Amino acid sequence: MIYAEDGEVLLLSKSWTDSSGYAREDIPTVDAWIKKAMDKKNGTILSYIDKVHSAGKKVEDGDYNIRTKDGDNRIWYFSSA
Repeated sequence: MIYAEDGEVLLLSKSWTDSSGYAREDIPTVDAWIKKAMDKKNGTILSYIDKVHSAGKKVEDGDYNIRTKDGDNRIWYFSSA
């Protein structure tokens, strides 16, 4: 996922879309993604995003449970730059 500073989702890779089921049209913003895939961890994810922006380098945050578009639960390892 590539997103702008204001949270607008700019690009999703095919692999990302295949794994999550969400297309860019489904999640126009990072906030929309958090609400659909991780609604119970909203504050945690927003804190993680702030950490990535302030770090200025690669950040590895570990495993998170996400809900796919079809309702399945999956574990994703998050690493961002």
